[in-house]
Formats: sequence, C-alpha cells, structure tokens
Amino acid sequence: MKKVLLLIVALGLTVSMCGAEPQSKGGKKDAQMTEVKKEKRAIMAWERNARKWDFGDIERGKKVSHVFKFKNTGNAPLIIADVATSCGCTMPEYPREPIMPGDESQVKVTFNGEGWDRFTKSVTLTVNTREGREILYITGNIVDPK
Repeated sequence: MKKVLLLIVALGLTVSMCGAEPQSKGGKKDAQMTEVKKEKRAIMAWERNARKWDFGDIERGKKVSHVFKFKNTGNAPLIIADVATSCGCTMPEYPREPIMPGDESQVKVTFNGEGWDRFTKSVTLTVNTREGREILYITGNIVDPK
C-alpha cells in the first residue's frame, strides 16, 4: 500500500512539473538583452563606409572641400553635439538640427591648402551614438603652383 501511495505521489509531481512554465537560465542577462532591444539609438551609417578622403596633389594656398554623407539608420534622432578639428586650417560645416531616423545629411570639410608636403587632418564629431564619436580624416599633398 505504501508503494502504491508513493507511486501516486511521484506520478502527481511529475505531471505537475510538466505543466510548469519554463524558466530562463539567463535571468539578469535576459532582462538586459530585452532592454538593449528596446533601447533607442542613433546610428551614423557613412555613404560607402567612407570616413577618409584623399585630395591627392593640391596647389599651396588653394582651398579644397569634401562632403562626407551619412544616414541615421538608428531609431532615435541623431545629434551632433560638438565638432573639433586637429588644426585651424580645417573648417567643418555640419547640421545643427537633429537628424531623424531614416534621414540623410552631410558634413562638409574644407582645408585651406596652407602648409608643406603631405598632410593628414582629422575632424572629430561628438554624437549621441553608442560609440559617442565619429572621426573623419582628410589627407593630401601640397605642391607649389606651376
């Protein structure tokens, strides 16, 4: 009789466990992943993934410009909070208004052509993306006018 009673109790526990909701083993990690999926982020996707531009040979004193185009592929407005250049010879033009998700915009970088020989200059954008900044580079070679 005891064996039958024990068998019934074991069978009852087994059946009740089968109907229970499965629990994730991830716990806190699963909760964090859910938060990441819900997190709103701006993402700067550069046209042709180009963050560098080489002007080649330019005449000394001649201003040259290049336009870096990008799209906000994220799900939050993209804000360029600040722009810093590595030299006063480089002048950036950038949007002051938020770039909405799906919208395209650009950063125009102008170099004044002063200096000697080969140059590399950077423009650092402080943005509200996961990385927090984007760095653009321009290079070239200054030659004497003919």
